[in-house]
Parts: sequence; structure tokens; C-alpha cells
Amino acid sequence: MIFNFNITNDSLSLNSDFAAYSGNENYYLCKFNFLSSDWQGLSKFAVFTFNDTAVSVPLADDECMVPAQVLNQSGSFYLGVFGTNASEEDFRRISTGLICLSVGEGAYTEGSAPSAPAPDMWEIYLASVQDYVAQAQKSAESSASAAEIAKNEAESAYSNIISALEDYDIPGFMENVLKKDNAEEYTPSADFNPATKKYVDEANADTLESSKSYTDAAANAEAAAREAKDAELEGEIDTLKSKSIPHTTVSGYPLTVNDHLEGESVTNYKVYGYSYQSGEPTSDNPIEIQSVGDLVTDTSSEYYGKYDVPVTVCGKNLFDMETILPEQGWVKQDDGSYYVEKSSTPYQQILWENTENYTGKLKILFKVKYSMDNKNGCYLWVNYTDGTYSTVYCVGTVVANTWYYPESSRTITASNKIVQNISWAYGTGPASTWVKDIIITKDLTATEYEQYSGETKHIYLDAPLRKVGDYADYVDFENQKVVRNVIYAKFGQTSSWSTLSGYENLIVTTISNSLIGEGYPCLSNISNFEPGKYSDSTYTGLTSWTAARATIMWREDGITVDAFKERLATTPMFIICIRATPSEEPITVPELSAPNSAGMNVSSGTTISPSSIDLTYYQDINKVITNLTNAILAQGGNV
Repeated sequence: MIFNFNITNDSLSLNSDFAAYSGNENYYLCKFNFLSSDWQGLSKFAVFTFNDTAVSVPLADDECMVPAQVLNQSGSFYLGVFGTNASEEDFRRISTGLICLSVGEGAYTEGSAPSAPAPDMWEIYLASVQDYVAQAQKSAESSASAAEIAKNEAESAYSNIISALEDYDIPGFMENVLKKDNAEEYTPSADFNPATKKYVDEANADTLESSKSYTDAAANAEAAAREAKDAELEGEIDTLKSKSIPHTTVSGYPLTVNDHLEGESVTNYKVYGYSYQSGEPTSDNPIEIQSVGDLVTDTSSEYYGKYDVPVTVCGKNLFDMETILPEQGWVKQDDGSYYVEKSSTPYQQILWENTENYTGKLKILFKVKYSMDNKNGCYLWVNYTDGTYSTVYCVGTVVANTWYYPESSRTITASNKIVQNISWAYGTGPASTWVKDIIITKDLTATEYEQYSGETKHIYLDAPLRKVGDYADYVDFENQKVVRNVIYAKFGQTSSWSTLSGYENLIVTTISNSLIGEGYPCLSNISNFEPGKYSDSTYTGLTSWTAARATIMWREDGITVDAFKERLATTPMFIICIRATPSEEPITVPELSAPNSAGMNVSSGTTISPSSIDLTYYQDINKVITNLTNAILAQGGNV
């Protein structure tokens, strides 16, 4: 399980949900994103403090495991990060503040763990898995048998129709319409009189023409019978498939799946919201609350005014060469490569954008050739979100008109950084350029080209997907609805505010408690709201809950209701908080198809990424067995 943290200067913050339980070991991974340049060149350490004991763990690639000592029992611990250099003359140390994290009670305790199973138990387990595979194969064979039965029944139905028509003794349907041979050429006098060496009299020709409707009816009846049986059989196969092929659900963002059954549609998915503020809000410095879903501002769009949540499913290759290269002026050749003519100044384009906010490593491969020797014709570099960049490829001396496979720096290691995009320059000087087989992948072992296989489906909502604390709005494909756990409220000049009797410099307003949950966190664009501080006049911007209502409080020296309302006229207060009871809205959610490839990547191109996507899909039983077999062998069992 991965927990993400952001570090800006000496400030540490949690960028994902945190839920840990005692008894786990080498399971919880902490990833630290250093968003400011002052940490460059420092050796970094995470410090876990619990029960007056501090454990320092060095960071490798800006990540580390939560040490087992912290997880020996339930409770809480503090986490901080410090970095230092090795210079005596210019010594420097940066130390963040501490954040408190909770550990719940886990199932494991000392003495409760069972002993490792004997190898024969592994063999019994594998036998049960193989029996499950046999059942799945039997179901598949049953489906094939049902298909053969359907074919026979359709052919029988067609034969019965033919027999029934023949019983009517329609001349135009009988083979004896063409009655006798003729050695001379014959020119037809009307439609359906064939210009052959056969003789057909006018009467029989007319009969043949009128009977065509019967033969068309027979063909249509046959097609209808087959379609009906095919539809029935397809339903039976889907039922058998849903019972015999295993399903599994994974959660996270972004998602990478390597054991899906190729070509099978995703059976269910849920997209969860997230809310973000880029700073600490105050009344003098309002901070917008951003949530998942991008407002459609194109007035010509049928979705104008709605919030777009695109969900992309693609294979191992994240780069859509067939779409992007033509847009950049490359011309596709017969061998599948793309060609661009030479230019006096280099073409410069963004090759790939990290729209899913992926923070891990990437690998890029492609082939290139030029029309002349000794040309620096293709540069490729990586731009990071902190404004820095690094060169990945710089193709130098190559053999003219020969495919060249750049060998240097195939793996992009974004240590301490987040990739914003991969850019390139090409077609410089007198060298025309060809490229082919471009692949960008998270799979660092990839060595061969795999065509991009993907699609983007759009979900349009009346409001973005929000998240406060552990509660999030989400979209549910299986049930075709959006579930709202978060309420959004706006307070402007016309809102009802009043002074709180007995408390100086304190004004209040209320929301019905049927809409807001007791003691839950809130977010606001103009203040940090702390829940459960009822009647405490030392706090500015509070929420409280009583039997009748939830109370929104504002404390400020010398504040008056009129002055506060005047301020809200130009800077309204927005608050998002937890609903006491979730609301549900029926919507149309598009289906997602799994790619025909060895991998499946799921992401969203929204400005603010979802906190999580739950994905339920068909598993490839062969891949599952391979993984199980490897696990059994690793434990010393026999297969």
C-alpha cells in the first residue's frame, strides 16, 4: 500500500488517505514528492517517532517503508523528514514539521501467526486451482456445444420453410422453370429472362418474377431465425462466462493491471472525487477549492456548463502514434513509419503529456533514420513540473537511410520530480527524418513495440466530484448513478448572519442538520474550519452541531453583520462538508473496454485527478495460475 506525501520547503503534507493497522511489516510504502528545489543535493531521511522513540530511515529514490517498530501496536506516531549535506564549509540541514498518523488495531499479534504450510498443502491448493480451471474449460466447451446445436436448429428451420413453400407448388420456385436447352443465343424480352442458352417462356418468366417475393421471404425468415438463436446463445454464453471466469477489483490512482483477460469489457468501475487548495485560505487571501471535473466552457457544446470527467483505458503503450504524429505533420509511409521533410529550423513539439499525474518511472523506445550522414537530427528531453528538464536522446552520427535504435537513457527516472511532458525537436538542417515503433510505458522491462490500444470515455456531471476527509462523491458505472457524500454551500451578501448572544466579535449562520453530519471536517475558500468547537470564541471560522442545526461561526475583532455581508458581496464564502445522508442522482455512465494487450492502464485527464478509481474486471486464469505457481515455488512447494 502506498501513501503519498508532498514537501514544499520545510512543510510536509499528506497527499493521500492514510489507514494503517498494527502487525504489518514491509507493506506500507511512503513516497515523498519534493516540490521545491532547496532539497536538491541533500541526503534525506524520514523520522518515525513513537513512545518517545525516534527511528530514522534513509530515503532511497525518495521513498521508504514504514518501519515495523512503529506498527507493533495500535496508537499513533509522528512523521517528519530532514535532509542534510556532507559539506563542512557550507553545512545545510532542512527539517520539516511533524504530522500525526494513526495506527488501528490489526489482526496479527505475536504468537498468532500460523506456521508455514507443508509443501503437500501447497500441492493441494494448486490442485484446487487447477480443478477450478477445468470447470472453466468445461463451461467453454459447453458453450461451443450450444453453438453447434443452435446452428443445426437454424438449418432445420430453413429446411422446413423451403419444404412448406414447395408444398404450394409455386412454379417460380421449382427447378423445372428452365425447361429446355437451346443452342442459339437468346435475348431476353423482360426482366428475369436470362440471356443464356436456356429457353424460358414468357409465362414462366412472369411466374419466376412473382415468386421472387417468396424466395426473399424464405431468406429473411432464415436470417431472422439465426439472429434470434444467436441472441439467445449469446445470452447463455455471457451467463456461463460470468460464472466461470473470475473477477477481481483493484483500487488506486492511476491504475495499472497486468492480469486482465484481453478484450473483455470492464464489468464495473467507480471514480472517486478529490478536493484541493493550493495554499492556506484566509479572509484576505481566498483560495479556490478545486475538485474533480473540468467545467465545459464551449458554448457550442451540448455539455456546456457541465463538468467533464474523462476516463482513459489503454494498453501497455501510453503513446498514441497513429493520432499524435499526423497532428504534428508527419506523413505515414507504407512500412508503418512516419516521415517529415527537412526544415531550416527544427520542429519542436510535445510528444507526450503526463495528464494522469503519474509520479513513477517511464521507459521510451523508438526507431529513427535520416536521409544524410552525421546529422544531429533528433533531440528528446523531459520537462519536470518544477521547471527543470533533462535530455533523454540526442542522436548523433548515424548511417544514412538506415534505421537507428537509440541506446542511451531509455528509462526516465524522475527522482524527486514529477514529469510534466516529454518533448522533442526533429528535422533539423538538411536531414529529412523517419520514425517508427514509438512506445512509452510504465513497464521498465518492455523491449518490443506494442501498438497503442486505448479509448477515452467522458462522464458529464452537473457538479464536480468533491472530497472532504475520508468522504468522497463518486460515480458508479454498474448502478448508473453518482453518489454525493459532500454538500456544497455558498454564503453571499443575502445570507442570513446574526450576532451570537453573549459572545463578543462573533457572528453565526446555520445549515439544517439534515444536510450536514456531526463533527465532520469542512473546507472553505476563506478560512480553515475546525469541527466540534461549539461556543469557543477563540476560534475564527468554526462549525458546530446541535440537535436542530449545524452552525457556521465567524470570529473577528470588531466584526459586524453588515460589514461581513458587504465583504461577502465581492468575495462569497464557499464551504464543502459532509452530508448527514448521501444523495444519489441517476446518470448515464459509459462502458469501458479492456485493451487487446498485455497490460491495462486507467487514468483521468481532469485538472484535479481522482483520489481513487475502483476497477472490477475479468481475470486471465492462465496469468493467475502462473502467479500462483511462482508463489508456491518461492515458498518451497512442489508444482
